[in-house]
Amino acid sequence: MRDYTEDLYDAKHFILNYEIVEDTIKVHLANGENYEVPNTRENEERLLEQMEDQVDEACDFVGEQKNGISKSQFSIVWQAMMLGLDVYLLVSGLTTLPVLIGICASWFTLDIGYNICKIIYHKNNIKDYKKNRLFLENKKAINDYIRDSKEQEISEEKNKVEEEKPTHTINTIDKLKYEDVQKIVDDIERDREFGITRDGVKQKKIGAKKN
Repeated sequence: MRDYTEDLYDAKHFILNYEIVEDTIKVHLANGENYEVPNTRENEERLLEQMEDQVDEACDFVGEQKNGISKSQFSIVWQAMMLGLDVYLLVSGLTTLPVLIGICASWFTLDIGYNICKIIYHKNNIKDYKKNRLFLENKKAINDYIRDSKEQEISEEKNKVEEEKPTHTINTIDKLKYEDVQKIVDDIERDREFGITRDGVKQKKIGAKKN
């Protein structure tokens, strides 16, 4: 999960992700600190609940990121115009301060690159939020789909253990891209529309003739 906070105080209590190291859960916070708690199922469930709440509470996050994109786009247009003017002055020889104009041109070029990076950053933030939002809205269906789509032979005892723990949580969903989660949700909707099941039994194609 990316950082959805607006200030350092909130960042101290915002969970990006966590990893389990033997008997400890190492929590990575948005302010760069690590927070360690005992590795128990109850603690992990509380951390996951907190992470899900973070997504629910970040309702204004997408709007803020879009506003950042708009500002960067405006800056790029203005800087490109100024860069064009600087290049014109240098090429035409109309300026009496070519060194200063050259420095300004270099500055505008760097600033354009910086704002392009900011736009990419904001867009990736939006994708991350939308991915997490999409996962939470379809959590059970996504986990059922992934679990039923796996083709592997496991014992009943191992299968029972795996069913107790979801295939993906708000913590592990970081391993998937937004496009991956969206594709799974689209496939689930198609399965429901066409009456497809994914329980390991090969389904007949729609319109296939019966013997």
